[in-house]
Amino acid sequence: MHETFPHFDVQQAIDAYLGSVSGAIRARSDAYDEGQAFWGIVSTLVGLAVTFALYHTGFFRRLRDGVEKRLPRWAAVFPFFGLYMLVSAVITFPLDMWTGHFREVQYGNSTQSFGGWFGEYALSMVISLIVGGILVTLLYMVIRALKRSLWVWGAGLVTAAMALMMLIGPVFISPLFNDYTPMEQGPLKEDILSLAKAAGVPADNVYVYDRSRQTNTISANVSGIFGTTRISLGDTLIRDATPAEVRAVMAHEIGHYVLNHVYELLLEFGLVIAIGFAFVNGTFAAVARRGGERWGISDIGDVGGMPLLFALFSVYMLVMTPVTNTIIRSNEAEADAYGLALAREPDGFAAVSMKLGAYRKLDPGPVERFVFHDHPTGRDRVTMAMNFKAAELAAGATDIDPSMAPLVPEVERYVAKREADRTAKAGE
Repeated sequence: MHETFPHFDVQQAIDAYLGSVSGAIRARSDAYDEGQAFWGIVSTLVGLAVTFALYHTGFFRRLRDGVEKRLPRWAAVFPFFGLYMLVSAVITFPLDMWTGHFREVQYGNSTQSFGGWFGEYALSMVISLIVGGILVTLLYMVIRALKRSLWVWGAGLVTAAMALMMLIGPVFISPLFNDYTPMEQGPLKEDILSLAKAAGVPADNVYVYDRSRQTNTISANVSGIFGTTRISLGDTLIRDATPAEVRAVMAHEIGHYVLNHVYELLLEFGLVIAIGFAFVNGTFAAVARRGGERWGISDIGDVGGMPLLFALFSVYMLVMTPVTNTIIRSNEAEADAYGLALAREPDGFAAVSMKLGAYRKLDPGPVERFVFHDHPTGRDRVTMAMNFKAAELAAGATDIDPSMAPLVPEVERYVAKREADRTAKAGE
């Protein structure tokens, strides 16, 4: 039950913000979000179907025999992985094209041409082949040497690789897809740096990246570890959000850094991965036997079993979706609370949460929220923001706007602009 303080009704303010995203755009947001969950499951199932179809044809057995005939067993892992991934990517490309590009265009999120999207898709594939090939080669060394303790060492290797990508990503990977330039001097940049300084974030600059190259959605991050920390925000956030909203978003992102969420996620996901390796190790032999001679897999260290290992792990991760989403969602809620306390912009946070509601379902049911959502819902966030505002006003705060929902018109303007832009693009 929401408390009511003089001159400020919490529930009325919540309803006003939630009502600012309504009608056709609310229905489209719900449909997009529900479709994301549906197509995510479909993509996993299609990947499994492709894997077992290729096993049934004997393709993987012939591929393994071919590469191991020409290379030492340890050296065959990389080319097997590369060819397996390329063949799978070609088969599933129509689905990737639909989910990654055409569906985003349909819902008014993408700003890319097909050529622009395909160029980035191809670049991502090249990076995945190189980084993934190195990681899988090391993984098979571990599997072959330490089968009984695979779940420990395999999880440690994958977690270390995740940490490495977080370390090098902001410096070497992200600039391959976007241009990062120092934010122009001005009051907003000074505000962001002041928030960072107050929170102890070791950053002396703020970078803007051209997110509008790919999408009109809004985002920001404080990324990197071990000295590569970078405060970045998309140009779409500056373009489509008020200064109060930008400060609220950046305080949230700073919260992730201060609360050590990167390290928490590495630890928690490392445990999830370890259990996954234990699951794969315990089920691999039984499943491989069912494939018989056509599959030709000798044991879990056989490179021909790589697609089966990945398939079993993808089944495990699909089942674990509610767990992994809960881990992320709890961290996001903590960052929400920290950001409110740091920036003291409850209306800015409520408004930008509603703008996210233009392409995220604002008010899913409890089961849907638990299973498919890795962020607090729009209702969760506006409720937290308005309760914070009410408590601060009751305590005598003078730096918070006491009016009911002052940024509702700004949200309505943003929603109307998105809908107009989508309609115009659809008519081209």
